[in-house]
Amino acid sequence: MSWGHILFGVHGITDVDETYFDLMEQTDRELEIKCNEFAGELLVPEDEFRNDIVSFRAAGPEIIPQIAQKYSVSREVVLRRLLENKLVTSETYDALSKQWNRDYLRSRTKKPGGNYYRTRLAYLGEGFTHLAFERFYEGRLNKVQVATHLNINARNIDKLEQYLRW
Repeated sequence: MSWGHILFGVHGITDVDETYFDLMEQTDRELEIKCNEFAGELLVPEDEFRNDIVSFRAAGPEIIPQIAQKYSVSREVVLRRLLENKLVTSETYDALSKQWNRDYLRSRTKKPGGNYYRTRLAYLGEGFTHLAFERFYEGRLNKVQVATHLNINARNIDKLEQYLRW
């Protein structure tokens, strides 16, 4: 979820596969695009990115990882900025992002992982997670709403709570 999603009060889609986008209503699709544009400008300001465009024109797609590292963003964020600036085609964007997603999924399955619930707590922060559970016990949120706010599956809520320090 990006700051744009938070400011607009909408839930971000955090899925490796972007086919969801084709299924969205037109107004939701436009809002998703606005949120992504806001995040892109915030993370990779256009004024600074102009210098990177020169590097991209000279080196091609191979330089995308270095540009991404410079801004501490994913390669796909940089690729999206290149697409917005009409420096890559939508076909190139689709091909590279699909390849990177496949590479990510392959590498993810080969590496032993840490504890899912501790990782979620580290990412969300215990304060925010406590607040969500407090609202649940006050009756202000149901389990599905808590799961939505914490960006996890509702079936994992009880287990996540076990890792909280009360």
